[in-house]
Amino acid sequence: MNLGRVWEKIGFTPFQDGVHVLDCHLQRTQDLLTERQEEFRVLCTAWRDHRP
Repeated sequence: MNLGRVWEKIGFTPFQDGVHVLDCHLQRTQDLLTERQEEFRVLCTAWRDHRP
């Protein structure tokens, strides 16, 4: 996965020449942030439960 795709996963939009922009006022941005936070929480829980 390239860096541009990572930025897009958290709400950045490609602009030009590798530049991405983020409109912090969009609900979509907040929704994507919430989704990523939930994914992180699940990963942390799995890691914690997996440790001996």
